[in-house]
Order: sequence, then structure tokens, then C-alpha cells
Amino acid sequence: MAFHQVTDSQSVYYDYVAPSASDGRCVVFVNALTGSTEMWQTAAIATALHARGHGTLCYNFRGQALSGYGGPDDAKPDVIVADLVALLAAVAPLTTDMGTSSNLKRLCGNTCKTTQDITRMSMRGRLSTPTQI
Repeated sequence: MAFHQVTDSQSVYYDYVAPSASDGRCVVFVNALTGSTEMWQTAAIATALHARGHGTLCYNFRGQALSGYGGPDDAKPDVIVADLVALLAAVAPLTTDMGTSSNLKRLCGNTCKTTQDITRMSMRGRLSTPTQI
């Protein structure tokens, strides 16, 4: 269980597993408003990625389980994004990869059955603009 301090009085909960393979990617999961890191920690998603040498970074933004909440302003998109950018900078996964369900299926192999669309991000020394693929 790990926490990243986002303000003097608040932190966000995250779970990071580094890629174990030299060519492994780190998949970053961003929850829905009512989501939790638990929804990614399943045999079909995170466990399948880890088994194939990939890493994962899951986090609960402010107001979600185990993360602090200071009021309605914490749920604003710019706050959520700023916290994610700060967390990525702190954890510094070397290579991140996110995409549609087809990209997750490629990374997980046939065991990954998710149909949720996820946002693609590339980390190569700096955060690029997320794009839908």
C-alpha cells in the first residue's frame, strides 16, 4: 500500500508494479468517478499483464477509497489530471502504454477480456498529450 502526497494534508493511494521484462510496458489505469484500483487488480487484467512481464500503475484519485478528500474542488478534472501527472513524475515508470481494449488484449494475451476504452499515454522522458486510439 503506497500513498503519494498531493498537498500538505492530502495524499492519493496507488499501487505500482514495475515491468519485470526488459521490453515490458507499464499500463496506467485511471478509474471512473465511482471506480477503484480493485477493478483493475483481477486475473484478467493486472495479473495477466504481470504474467507477461508488464507493469501496472493504478491509483484512486481524491475522494476514492483510501485517498483524501477536501471537498467538491477535489473532483474537478484539472485536479485529477494534475494529481496523475505528479504521481507519474514521482513513480517515473520508464515506459507507459494505455489504449483501447484491443491494445490491452495484445499486452495481456488471450486472457484479457476487457471492453473498456482507456486513454493512450506515452512516457519517454516527458508526458505527452493523451490521445484516444
